[in-house]
Amino acid sequence: MKWGWFVAAIVVWLPSAACIIGTLVEVAMAKTDLKRKPANFWGGIAFHGATAVLALWLFLKALGKG
Repeated sequence: MKWGWFVAAIVVWLPSAACIIGTLVEVAMAKTDLKRKPANFWGGIAFHGATAVLALWLFLKALGKG
């Protein structure tokens, strides 16, 4: 395992996971106004998807498969 890539994957994954959980909590508590500001919600979805793909790629690089 390449530790530099693994650390980079964790550094990207932790804030991404925290943001995903925060968004789920906001949606569950109805704090997100999807009718007035849908761009905020969908922008968050795009960010979470992009960081999840990046974290997966970094993790695969750490394993020597990427």
